[in-house]
Amino acid sequence: MKKESEKSCRLLITTRCNLRCSYCCNNMPAVKNRIKVCTFEDLRTMKYKSFCVTGGEPTLEINKLNQVMNIIEKKNVPIYLYTNGYGLLENMNIIKRFSAINLGVHLADDMTFSGMTRFELNRIKQACIDFNVPLVLFIDERHADAIHQDDFWKIKTWRMNKCFTNVKTEDWFIC
Repeated sequence: MKKESEKSCRLLITTRCNLRCSYCCNNMPAVKNRIKVCTFEDLRTMKYKSFCVTGGEPTLEINKLNQVMNIIEKKNVPIYLYTNGYGLLENMNIIKRFSAINLGVHLADDMTFSGMTRFELNRIKQACIDFNVPLVLFIDERHADAIHQDDFWKIKTWRMNKCFTNVKTEDWFIC
C-alpha cells in the first residue's frame, strides 16, 4: 500500500452539480463508497503529492473552494481543478490559483457543450492563457472529433470504465 505522500488526493468540494450526466462516475456506488469525509483541520495535515479538486461541480461552492485553496496552496504541490466550466465564467480569477484546469466537455451538439457555447469555452481558454495555466479538455472518446487540438489546450478522451484507473494512487475525500 502506498503512503499518503506517494499518492494524489481527489478532493470533492461538493457532490452538487449543475449537470445531470447519466454517465457521471460520482453516481456509481463503487465511487460513493470510497469517499471519506475530511474537515479543514484534516486537510491542513494531509501530505499528498498533488490535489485534484473536483465535485460534483466545485465552482458551485465558490466560497468553500476558496477556503480549501487557502489551505492546500500552502503545501506547494500541484493542484488541479476538475470542472464543467460554468462557474469559471463568473469567477475567472480563480483559474490562477491552480496548476492546471481540467475541463469536462459534455457535448450537446457541434456548437454547444451542454449549454456552454464555443464562445464561452474560448473565454475560459483565454483566461488560462492570460494566467499561464494549462487547460486540458476531457471529452467522451465518442465525440473526440468535435474539438480539435490546438497549440494551447490538450485533449484527453475518457470512457466510463476509466473512473477507477487511479484507485491505487489516489485517496478520495469530501470536505
